[in-house]
Amino acid sequence: MTKRLSRRRSGRILIDRETFYLERRTAGMTRKEAAHVLGVTVRTLRNWENGAYKIPYSAFKLIRLHAGGIVHAPGWDGWRFGAGGALFAPDGRSFKSWELYHLRHVFSMAEHFRKLHSGRREAASAGGAAQRLHLVGAAA
Repeated sequence: MTKRLSRRRSGRILIDRETFYLERRTAGMTRKEAAHVLGVTVRTLRNWENGAYKIPYSAFKLIRLHAGGIVHAPGWDGWRFGAGGALFAPDGRSFKSWELYHLRHVFSMAEHFRKLHSGRREAASAGGAAQRLHLVGAAA
């Protein structure tokens, strides 16, 4: 039985050719389609699957994503890719790439507004405390 994963001295994780081939076939991808998704030539992909070159683990992960699964990592249970590259949440909600890209801007704006309003609240509470102290002092 061959090892699925191996490590070179550099610490990079490599995948064996049989596992890569099976994952590509499970994804229903031809060599040409897989090469396009991975940004490599068909010749490179053929060399990987023939054992002429080592296969980077990142290529395996991308093929696995297109097979309908997410890399097994904590917090991603139930997430999967569907037709057209949409990312599906465990509850069935789909996210397109442009939606996720713009979500980053939403979080950035929310953080900006949180800081802005936090500063205003601090200023208002400091001003209110001074005003209350003044009123208490005036009543005495």
